[in-house]
Amino acid sequence: RQTRWVLHNQKGMIGTPQWMAPELMSNEEKVQYGPSVDVFSFGVLMWEMWAREKPWREYAMGPSFFDMIRKEKRRLVIPKADEDDHANPPARYEELMTACWSHVSGDRPLIYMVREDVSKMMEFLALEAAEEARHAKQAKEAKERVEARDIGRRRSRRFSLPSL
Repeated sequence: RQTRWVLHNQKGMIGTPQWMAPELMSNEEKVQYGPSVDVFSFGVLMWEMWAREKPWREYAMGPSFFDMIRKEKRRLVIPKADEDDHANPPARYEELMTACWSHVSGDRPLIYMVREDVSKMMEFLALEAAEEARHAKQAKEAKERVEARDIGRRRSRRFSLPSL
């Protein structure tokens, strides 16, 4: 689904280039765009948080950069495991991120859908963290029981009477 409202008669090149939606990368006097440009920027922000670096930092911001994004439809490269100490992004995170930065504005999710997906991911991560904490506590308790048992055995050997 997509939003139905569009701003008309706005000049292009609005925003910060690294986070700018392709439809804004135009010098035309009348560019049509809607809230999906913010969803695009959010997708780039998701990439930035995952990659832990500024998007497109290796490129100079100029006409060739805009052509690369708008005409060549170049996308950010998602860091994968073993690249600069990264893990692979969770599948749902990667799916949402790439859907947000779709080059076709109508293919981007609506912001309320993005919010729902992010909320679900946060709930899942909270449950996963609670489960990991529970397992860590159980492992610690088991280790303490083994250590206490071993200490008890050593003490009982030390104080046992020799057999006749």
